[in-house]
Amino acid sequence: MKISCVIISYNNGPLLEDAIMSVVGQTHPVEEIIVADDASTDGSRQLIETLSHRYPNIEPVFRARNLGVSANRDLAMREARGEFITWLDGDDHFLPTKIEAEATALGQRSEFEQVRTQISPSLEHLTECVGY
Repeated sequence: MKISCVIISYNNGPLLEDAIMSVVGQTHPVEEIIVADDASTDGSRQLIETLSHRYPNIEPVFRARNLGVSANRDLAMREARGEFITWLDGDDHFLPTKIEAEATALGQRSEFEQVRTQISPSLEHLTECVGY
């Protein structure tokens, strides 16, 4: 099962590395991590470029002008090649087992087209994974 992750960012510099590394460090790896920067001016682009050299599954996408959250995410998702796509904002992070839980749910029920996970109020662990 090939899973792509789309991370969108606009001036998320201080938090962006944590977001990207939370995907890199998943217990179930993703095929590609598309990091779509929406014309940031805070050094985010340099960080994305540096991490893409260190981790070959990171694919930077740099917008020439700011398109806004929705357009940036939509265009980035269109570039994803995975069978399934997950996404993350550049100021958020995934718990380490998120992708594994979702991949397991998808693998167990072939009729599922999508899944979502719920995390505990303390943000420390997944509480459920629901398929649709």
